[in-house]
Amino acid sequence: MKYPRTWDLSSVYSSTDDTQFTEDMTRYESQIADLKEQSAGLPVFTGGGTDNSASSWEKFYREYISVQGLGSQLQVYVNCLASADAENKTYAILLGRLSALSANMQEVQIRLRSTLRDSDEAAFETAVAGNDFLASIDFHLRELRRSSAHMMDDPRETLAARLSVDGISAWGRFYTRISSSLKVELMEKGELVKRSVSQLKTDHPDRSYRENTFHASNRAWDAIADDCADALNHIAGTRLTLYREQGYEHFLDKPLEDNRLQRRSLDAMWDAISARKAMLKPWFDFKAKSIGIEKLSWFDQTAPLPGGGSISFDDAMDQVISQFSAFAPEMGQFAEDAVKRGFIESEDRGGKRPGAFCTRFIARKEPRVFMTFKDSYGSMRTLAHELGHAYHGYLLKDQPEPHQVYVMSTAETASTFAEAIINDYLIEHAEDQAMKLAMLDNSIRMSMVMLMNIHARFLFESELYARRSSGELSSEDLKNIMLEAQKEAYLDLLDEYDPLFWASKLHFYISGLSFYNFPYTFGHLFSGALYALAREQGPSFSQQYRNVLIDTGRKSTEDVIADNLEMDIGDAEFWNKSLDLIEKQISDFVRTAK
Repeated sequence: MKYPRTWDLSSVYSSTDDTQFTEDMTRYESQIADLKEQSAGLPVFTGGGTDNSASSWEKFYREYISVQGLGSQLQVYVNCLASADAENKTYAILLGRLSALSANMQEVQIRLRSTLRDSDEAAFETAVAGNDFLASIDFHLRELRRSSAHMMDDPRETLAARLSVDGISAWGRFYTRISSSLKVELMEKGELVKRSVSQLKTDHPDRSYRENTFHASNRAWDAIADDCADALNHIAGTRLTLYREQGYEHFLDKPLEDNRLQRRSLDAMWDAISARKAMLKPWFDFKAKSIGIEKLSWFDQTAPLPGGGSISFDDAMDQVISQFSAFAPEMGQFAEDAVKRGFIESEDRGGKRPGAFCTRFIARKEPRVFMTFKDSYGSMRTLAHELGHAYHGYLLKDQPEPHQVYVMSTAETASTFAEAIINDYLIEHAEDQAMKLAMLDNSIRMSMVMLMNIHARFLFESELYARRSSGELSSEDLKNIMLEAQKEAYLDLLDEYDPLFWASKLHFYISGLSFYNFPYTFGHLFSGALYALAREQGPSFSQQYRNVLIDTGRKSTEDVIADNLEMDIGDAEFWNKSLDLIEKQISDFVRTAK
């Protein structure tokens, strides 16, 4: 084994029994209490002749950033532990405690935003411009001020933050616990075995295996469907109540604000996709024919074509490093350092949480990547995807802390761009036609996910929120909504769908985020446009790419693209540039298949 398969967290803490961890938990709690007192005396920007608001804000904000950094470090550390050992009750308890402390921190943020809301605009602008520290985080402060327009009064905002610990956040933790401990019973070599959801091989080449796994998995999810429905109802219901009180007119207004994105841009993206997604039909037809059936079923989407082969983690990591380096030496060196320093958790074992993610210890400038590598090219693309996230964070490491936070709409750009680098290499360097076809298939399959699967999630969540405002929905209601969303998004090209996808998809239950779906499609198509430019311009584009990613922490999504690429994402022409690339791949696939 060339590279470590489990991550090393010891540079942060040795364990939750570490004296430093215990002291930091206590210190974090104490510092939040101090911040709450200080925030009560935070001055409003008034513009008076003796106004010293700027210096008071600088002093407070420096400490605020420090405390926020400590809280983030503790949260990320425990979440990493809980993801790698999902059934550990100690970690679950610690996450609950941190959630409670986070609610206290929200009270500080409420005071910050309300003070900015009540400040005189001209005085605020003058103070920020005249103070070097505040000027360095001006975008962040202006964004806080704009969002404060949707605040309730301080007592209600504070109450909502406190109730979230045992409300929306608790339902998110509840779902994580029941989904992580879920076991799927299935037959393997004549023996009944139990597997964690993360251990299921949904891209197995044998159709009967995939079908059996799909139905066995859904039996397990159906057993807890009512519990999942409870969690989803209460998460959505809480959000809708808050949206009404905060003055949001539509349930998409808050997710769009959180993504620094305008509704016009989102609508333009989905309209362009809906107009052209039928181009995927030849791919569906060929896949079905290759399997010997008339129409694909849900569990056939991940079916690999012969020639795809397998790859070890070490070989996959070597190729990722090599191809990242070919685009930008800095990017390749970063990936190599990440794996050698033990920043990647990739071991395939039971007890791990499903899925993959990238997170950061911002103060230490260290990323961590979590996944379960299954010796497949699909896992290799996931590895590249998460390292793309990590590289994005690396490029932001020297920016002021508030400007190191990028939003979901641009978060998936660097990750999908990194996948594109690997996909292109695998297609161009395929050993034979069968392997080339398999690699094209993998790439088109990802586009299918973005244009259809993600669209189904968006349609489902939109209908969920539209109907949830009139009352709770049963698990049967949710199944029906999901089926209708899938049929519409997939142009009814499948023979069988997955009515329980709403239960098995973690993204619907992340209490801090809603509509964690359209940013993936946005990132996929945005990265497609960036990748097309990279191929046109060659090595010189890597610097422009760096600038795009750095700007994601300090500009709106529209401005990031307009300022760096001189494009308008509210125009279908922007989205069609990426859709053209997908259509070309489908044409290459059909030609290679023939």
